Amino acid sequence: ITALGDSHTSYIDAETFQAEQTGIRGSYEGIGAHVTLKDGVLTIVAPIAGSPAEEMGVRAGDKVLAVDGKSIQGMSLTDAVNIIKGPRGTKVTLEILHEGATRSQTVVVTRGEIKPQSVILRFLPEGYAHLRIVQFTQRTSGEVKDALKEVKAKKAAGIILDLRLPTVDGWEVLRQL
Repeated sequence: ITALGDSHTSYIDAETFQAEQTGIRGSYEGIGAHVTLKDGVLTIVAPIAGSPAEEMGVRAGDKVLAVDGKSIQGMSLTDAVNIIKGPRGTKVTLEILHEGATRSQTVVVTRGEIKPQSVILRFLPEGYAHLRIVQFTQRTSGEVKDALKEVKAKKAAGIILDLRLPTVDGWEVLRQL
């Protein structure tokens, strides 16, 4: 790869490639929560609205201490996420410490198909539509088209197109609109 002389070219192993493809498809099977490692502990950033995690009371700030009875302390973010994800309809048991709590609790979550929104549309009091693209997936162009139909039907005074946070790969999706 270094022989190419391109600093933007790198090797991606099969596991990383599969994970990236899942993001592009815009859906995956799991519990439906954004997570990070905070001080070495898997921490819920936010459950995805309507996800199995949210339905079972998982909240932002929760610390995940164990999965299916096994400690995940010291595990990489990727490894921890991979053992929590799984086929829809299967159950995963999480030992969670809610933010501010002193005792952990066990939560059993039935995994489902997670389809996070890639487009968020809201109407501002001034009559403008605020259309925000939060991630680029295979579904984004269709979601934008649907949002634009709604904007037209409601006769918005104008549109604010918010492209903060999306990746560079998403420009191809915008060209498809």
